[in-house]
Amino acid sequence: MTPTEFQQAHLAGSPLIKLFPGSSMGADYIKHLLAPLPHLKIVVTGGVQVNALSIKTWLDAGVFATGIGSQLFSKEAITTGDYKGITEKLKEILLTLNVKR
Repeated sequence: MTPTEFQQAHLAGSPLIKLFPGSSMGADYIKHLLAPLPHLKIVVTGGVQVNALSIKTWLDAGVFATGIGSQLFSKEAITTGDYKGITEKLKEILLTLNVKR
């Protein structure tokens, strides 16, 4: 989780570097990390809420991507087959972020 570790992963050839759990560091950490290391492509997971505001906060901080797996694909939604609910959550997020499909 240190800048040195991120840079070492980059130098070792990792095209993307995962930050988990993101909630332990926060979006401000990403801003500070990327200031001297803008070449890093960070994917944050863990602590990304399933709503556009949370995702936008991380993206505005400079992350390459976010992961929203367990909150979006909850065990209950999978067990009950609530794929329509999952789809609607995704559509809402994409519309709010102004992502065209």
